[in-house]
Amino acid sequence: MGFADYPFTSRYLTVDGHRLHYIDEGQGPTLLFLHGNPTSSYLWRNVIKPLTAHYRCVALDMIGFGKSDKPDLDYRFLTHYHFLHEFVGALELSDITLVLHDWGGPLGFRLAQHQPERVSALCFMETFPFTFDWHEFPPAARPLFFAFRQRRLSYWLLQRQNLFVDVVLRFSTRRRLPRSVLAAYRAPFPDARSRYPIRVFPGELPINDRRTETWAAIQDIEQRLERMPQPMLLLQFHPGAVLSRTRVAWLSQRIPHLDVVDCGRGLHYVQEDNPEAIATALADWCRQRHTACLRWRRRTKPSAARCTGPSPGPVRPAATKAWWRPGPTGAW
Repeated sequence: MGFADYPFTSRYLTVDGHRLHYIDEGQGPTLLFLHGNPTSSYLWRNVIKPLTAHYRCVALDMIGFGKSDKPDLDYRFLTHYHFLHEFVGALELSDITLVLHDWGGPLGFRLAQHQPERVSALCFMETFPFTFDWHEFPPAARPLFFAFRQRRLSYWLLQRQNLFVDVVLRFSTRRRLPRSVLAAYRAPFPDARSRYPIRVFPGELPINDRRTETWAAIQDIEQRLERMPQPMLLLQFHPGAVLSRTRVAWLSQRIPHLDVVDCGRGLHYVQEDNPEAIATALADWCRQRHTACLRWRRRTKPSAARCTGPSPGPVRPAATKAWWRPGPTGAW
């Protein structure tokens, strides 16, 4: 099975008259994978492949992305959340472990905070469940994203020239992406109109220079972090692009049940850089949680104890070593 292959069966669910594309592979505890901009469930393909033997892997194409419909919507954060909320309800998903990246992070954190009865755990990487300032942006990316947030420039750069796919995506991986992979990412966006959902997201980033509805929603997520009951796994990559060591330390101080695992080298689209490390760390963490839960049950009355979350699955590559030490600020 090749690096570019996407050997999954396409499924569709209709929400508000619009079709959402998703995959639903394997059997076992449910892992729900959420992507960001400008990707789709295709991003997770090489993470999902080794997990399907022991887990039910559900990966959604957000409205406007991948093989999902691209209706005339505003494509703002809360609109995406509405479709996610309806999708999870329609599939009657429960006891979910969320696996989150980029904009999938704020969406997943909001789901976990608003529907804790559905979400038992979270795994996240290269995402932002918090607001931030421009100085936290990688210096090389600041001028480009500043331009992406200007109305006229953003149309030319993102809809006419497709810079998010052809430049940002291509240069945000350590691995040189094969032509077949780049073609798969370009395929959902053949013309300027189809790229409007890509254009919206940079303007939605929760940077503190714009106190928008989206900024307020993500600030609310940030303020609720300390009260979240779910266990969480943060996968850290070096140098990364979003989560510096300073931010990892900040998250570790605020999230009460957080494990941090170092997954080696990676920039932003880390599923292309090191999918094996992600699958290994996730499966290993799920197995350790299940083992700890069983030990806890033996020390409590069966009627009072309830273990939730994924049961153990195999770790196919060598186990990733978990460690973390506070260090100097890295790339944002």
